[in-house]
Amino acid sequence: MSELAREPGLTRRRLVQAGGAATAVLYLGGLTGTASAAGVPSFLTRSAYTSLADPQFGAVTGSGLTTTLRLTDVADLARAGQEPAFAGRDDAFALLFSGPADLVLDSAIHELRHSALGAFSVFISPVSASGNGEQRYEVVVDRSVRLASALADAPEPMALSNAAPAAAAVHPAAPSAGAKAPATTKAGAKRKPAKLVQSALLARRGGELTVDVRVASGRGLVSVRAVLLRDDVEHARAARRLKGRVGIRLHLREVRRTPLGDYRLKIIVTDRHGKRTSTTRRVTVT
Repeated sequence: MSELAREPGLTRRRLVQAGGAATAVLYLGGLTGTASAAGVPSFLTRSAYTSLADPQFGAVTGSGLTTTLRLTDVADLARAGQEPAFAGRDDAFALLFSGPADLVLDSAIHELRHSALGAFSVFISPVSASGNGEQRYEVVVDRSVRLASALADAPEPMALSNAAPAAAAVHPAAPSAGAKAPATTKAGAKRKPAKLVQSALLARRGGELTVDVRVASGRGLVSVRAVLLRDDVEHARAARRLKGRVGIRLHLREVRRTPLGDYRLKIIVTDRHGKRTSTTRRVTVT
């Protein structure tokens, strides 16, 4: 057993050090799954799933309940349509599951259990209801980002959250000699409320579209949703709970082909009272 497999808490950075970066499966908790010969956990390889005799997986919901998911397909990533080199890759693939429609898993990290692969945590996204009493799910694995770019492009999640403001913002520099002092606010004038969405950066990492979102602190915001639109048609989307953080990375799931060009990125934030506020900005997919 490799050192990586023995590590009780496999973090994103540990995974990157193993030779790549997983995307939707990337931020892992306790791990008891087996490791492959290359030192990468077997559940991050396509071959581990294509060779399974039993398609049944146990899944733990956010409330602690257990349900059963059935592996229905191991498919290529959407990018394989434009990049033939990604067809059939062992380190870049999508898992499709189906489960009961009366107990739907949220789009979040959940623990999966399998008799051959052990227990491991993955990011599961509900895709659609099948109409025959089943809910479909998708798990994306992409370890194609090599070490140098993965370390630069995939910081630990907390690197985006609850960071102290920049020193210049806390202690503004004194104005230079002769510079005019900023105008003071008139007595009784109301200050402009801070923007709920302070920044949203769209980027392509390892072939996947991501959005780094930073929101205003102290406003009771609990979740963020991003939608990529062109001519009011939705091309990609993602949603995550903030859990006290002010910054988060969203991994967009493409619902239709997303060619290069200009789009509108819509960010929706929801506060603890259920109030939703949206903002839209122009972005370019490159």
